[in-house]
Amino acid sequence: MRQENRTAPFGPEKMLTGVAAIMSAALALRPGAFPYDEAAMGALLVGLAAISSAAFNDIVKIEAARGHSLRLRDIPDILDDSAPILVFPVATAIGVYCAGKLGVAWPTIINWTMASSVGFVFALGFFSRYAVDGDIGRALARAASWTTLGGALYGAKLLS
Repeated sequence: MRQENRTAPFGPEKMLTGVAAIMSAALALRPGAFPYDEAAMGALLVGLAAISSAAFNDIVKIEAARGHSLRLRDIPDILDDSAPILVFPVATAIGVYCAGKLGVAWPTIINWTMASSVGFVFALGFFSRYAVDGDIGRALARAASWTTLGGALYGAKLLS
């Protein structure tokens, strides 16, 4: 049964921003360039940069629509809306830190980060569309189209 005006409840567009930020940073990362704990902190900083950018963007849009500046008390709501951006950067930071403590080699960590990014993008694409109307075919089509870019970035990393 199709319902109108349904959206995915978990902020997939925001989560996708966090994934894209981590993938972009991972493209430039070279094995052994940083100690594991610094790389984990870097993933958190990438997430903070992404959430800051999104929040500033939202503030400007809201102020332009309202025609006046926001009040300080409005800011927490905007940050709450942007919080899903941090899901993947935090997961990546935890993964990098733990993998480093376990002695996992840098190339493996970087490949894991890129591959999990592609998988996460697929899941976001699928579930964000499936939540709208329950159509598995459309959900798979969205997941495949979203994954194409992630796969291209992963391929670029493998070639570097």
